[in-house]
Amino acid sequence: MSPDSTHPGRLREVLENFVDSLGTTVSDAHLVERVLAGEETLTIDALSNQPEEWTEGNLIWPLLEAVGLNREPGRPASQRSAAGTTQREAPDFRLVERGGEFVVIGENKSPNKIDRAEQELVGDYLSNKAWPDYGIATDGFEWVVYRAEHGGDFLEFSEVERVDLRPVINAVARDLGYLGSGSIDDVNIEETLETFVSVFNPEGLHTLLTQTAPKEFRDTRTADVEEFYELYIELLFGESDEHEYDTCLRDDIQAPPTATEEDRDLFAVTLMNRLLFIKFLETRDVLPDGFLRTLVRDYEDNAESIPGTLYEAYIKPLFYDLFNTDEGERRPKLRTGRYADVPYLNGGLFRENVPNESQYNLVDRTLPTVIEDLIEGHRLEMSGQNFDPAILGSVFEKTINHIGGEEGRQKEIGAYYTPNDVTRHLSEQTVDPKVKDLFVEAFVEHSDDDAAEYVRTQIEQTDLSEILRHVEDGAAMYGANPSALEDILDRLTGLTILDPACGSGHFLTTAMEDSTRYSSRSSVGSTAAKSRRLRNDTTRSRSSHYTLSTASTWTTSLSRSRSFASG
Repeated sequence: MSPDSTHPGRLREVLENFVDSLGTTVSDAHLVERVLAGEETLTIDALSNQPEEWTEGNLIWPLLEAVGLNREPGRPASQRSAAGTTQREAPDFRLVERGGEFVVIGENKSPNKIDRAEQELVGDYLSNKAWPDYGIATDGFEWVVYRAEHGGDFLEFSEVERVDLRPVINAVARDLGYLGSGSIDDVNIEETLETFVSVFNPEGLHTLLTQTAPKEFRDTRTADVEEFYELYIELLFGESDEHEYDTCLRDDIQAPPTATEEDRDLFAVTLMNRLLFIKFLETRDVLPDGFLRTLVRDYEDNAESIPGTLYEAYIKPLFYDLFNTDEGERRPKLRTGRYADVPYLNGGLFRENVPNESQYNLVDRTLPTVIEDLIEGHRLEMSGQNFDPAILGSVFEKTINHIGGEEGRQKEIGAYYTPNDVTRHLSEQTVDPKVKDLFVEAFVEHSDDDAAEYVRTQIEQTDLSEILRHVEDGAAMYGANPSALEDILDRLTGLTILDPACGSGHFLTTAMEDSTRYSSRSSVGSTAAKSRRLRNDTTRSRSSHYTLSTASTWTTSLSRSRSFASG
């Protein structure tokens, strides 16, 4: 059905029928007013029915039908899990268009429960690879379109569109005599309903989710990269058209006499990479939020009694004596207090990577500003979500060109930031088959001899997404073999992925995202406490491992770039 054939009058008729049903079903007129105002929710006692099921039949399904969407039912309301349980069999509905090529899942609640609908849509379905990347959350009054974004190294969920029908429903209720004329604001009913039609008609929804939203996401990412890079390059090298700081990190370096200009630049970039990685650890709860900022402020508050610069007194020991030293070998004063939870990271990033690196120092002019304004103060995330190393990968590529001269040095050192769709495809073609093999191996090993071949055949013939869904549902043999699930978790946690042509490390961090989600979904069969521990441990260890490797790769590639640049 085209948007032109969906007249707003049809939608208004649906809303009028809903308001009439609400007014005649709920005997308490004051409750009707409070529900319409968003102040109270519907109850079983008021409706003599399940509120979610009643809302579906009287408002949500009729609206979807009115705009011409092909709805397939999901879980019957009577079978939906109670609050606080882990059962999540399927979304409430699916919209299937274009012969099944375009599928949108939906999660709905009764009026004034939109927050819960959004949380379940994102947390239970869009975050799971078994379900489509497109979803709608609604309580009948508000309608929110979401899209799972694979554009970074961590899965994000963007709110694509939000249409609020409450003002229109209230206006209709006023016209029908259920609300007083002075209790609501004026609203252009036809205009709002036309907006709803333009968003939710089949063609409009397809265009929105497959064309408009991806372009806006890419544009936002590009703007974020440019914004961060301008600040990064100004504080690092003092070269930016957007910012005017009095000093830059390169000018503050006190290098050993034998250091070349290339050595100094490599030291500056290495320092920045390390600080950015520490920020990453903060966002993953490996270190307390604002850990670096706390060090700066402690130094500034006690500068008169602390010998040496901020770099000498706080940052240098953090790099060499903590991150690069096993806990058992640290000095006693570095084993307690704020340093007690600083992990040992055996990945190369915090080893000496610059000739005579231990002899370098920094005067206290720019480093505090770098930490306050760039590391801790800048929005290093996408759309207000998690810290995204993908932005840093793009910045890395731009930095390679910047320090390599006008011609750049990407070709010589192979330091390209692989596009997101390429890394996603590579992960699907390499990581997914390996993960499926792990399921086959674990379930076969934990099956009786006479059933092993049957188990192998069944799993090999099933898509990975379906396997994960069966695991979550506890279906058939997947729910009857908890020891196999625990074995799979151990195998996933120990999975090693090699990228022999690693440039910015984007493929590795994409693989990390996928494998961590597999571990999270596979842990459903474990006890709740063990499940949480396995998810946290897996996410924490993989995040640190992959990003540490990536940061180390950046430092190595930058070093190679300087070598090429100097002949």
